[in-house]
Amino acid sequence: MTARRAVLTRLSLVAETTGWLTLPETSRGTDTGVMGQIGVADLERRLGSDRLDVRLGAIDALERIMIDSARDHPAIVELLAAFVRECAPAAASGPDLDAGGQPERHPRPPADAQAAVTVLARRPAGRTERGRVNLAGAHLAGANLLHANLPGVVLTGAHLAGANLFYANLPGAVLAGAHLAEANLFHADMAGADLNCADLTLADLGCANLARATLAGSNLTLVNLTLADLTGADLTGADLTEAALDGADLPGVTLTREQQSAINTS
Repeated sequence: MTARRAVLTRLSLVAETTGWLTLPETSRGTDTGVMGQIGVADLERRLGSDRLDVRLGAIDALERIMIDSARDHPAIVELLAAFVRECAPAAASGPDLDAGGQPERHPRPPADAQAAVTVLARRPAGRTERGRVNLAGAHLAGANLLHANLPGVVLTGAHLAGANLFYANLPGAVLAGAHLAEANLFHADMAGADLNCADLTLADLGCANLARATLAGSNLTLVNLTLADLTGADLTGADLTEAALDGADLPGVTLTREQQSAINTS
């Protein structure tokens, strides 16, 4: 069984357990493009195609259906989340190169994984969904999630090193054990987030909202927390070696002597 066929099989199981999708009556035959000619079940099959352009087309069509149909919204969210979890770890055709022609420190995820997570991050707000968006364990290192709207998202153990989460909306997110080294989380809203045992080495959390967040056992070595709001945050056992907390709000935060001496005060 090929890797793509295995992915298709797993996506089919997701479709069965979610009750699958039905193309809304208002969409049938009203679009001369993909939506008017291709059924949603066929779009699911196309997500398992070996051709990148076919997979990208399916993701685009599913987003359009989701925008038009609140009824199909929950199932499409679950399908795309499963796609990201299953497909993102696949190796890209070659390493991404920086401006100097050298392999990037954090290669970007495959184009289809990036497209799918982008759709999830900008999906219509205020609709009923079947629980949290589940991206646990997803390989999204180097992903562009600028202004991503993913409150409560589950990213347990996810690989997000070097990801761009600038101004991301992540209150209540579950990022326990996530790999966030060198991630850009400047001005991100992570109030109440679970970051227990997360690796945030060299991450930029300047001006971030971490009020009531739990960071117990997390690695905050060389992290930038300048002007961050850490009101009531739990930093029990967190490694704050050379962390920058200039101007950070720390009411209700208890730091051990060891933590206080490890902080960068220069």
